[in-house]
Amino acid sequence: MGLFNFLKTKNKNAAQKTILIIDDGEGERHFIKRTLQKRGFNTLVASDGPSGLKLLQNSKADLILLDFNMPGMMGSEVCEKIKANDYTKDIPVVFLTGSVSSKNLLDCYEVGAEYYLNKPITGAALCKQVEMICKELDRG
Repeated sequence: MGLFNFLKTKNKNAAQKTILIIDDGEGERHFIKRTLQKRGFNTLVASDGPSGLKLLQNSKADLILLDFNMPGMMGSEVCEKIKANDYTKDIPVVFLTGSVSSKNLLDCYEVGAEYYLNKPITGAALCKQVEMICKELDRG
């Protein structure tokens, strides 16, 4: 199966899974949303930390894709708030960042993120990571 067909194929693990995308980059948000929707995932989208946290008050996400570097409220602050809340603390967080420093990687894990993806993100890498996490969620 070619890469194009892989990205278009709906995923049985995607059924009823909702992914919250928090990223200040409009192009990144659109690409991630479109890629995940083609694979059968439901998506919620926020352009900054505060609006992402507000979405979590009203909607339940199964997974959060969170930009590390955002103006106003950094992704690390958003993650700390997510992990400090009893309602959202068990939602896996995947940090997305173009900064590959070991300090940033450690910062991601120290605030409670479970995963890390480097930007630019390919559709295939994104789908594989999200599908792997969904399989873990389904196993409980």
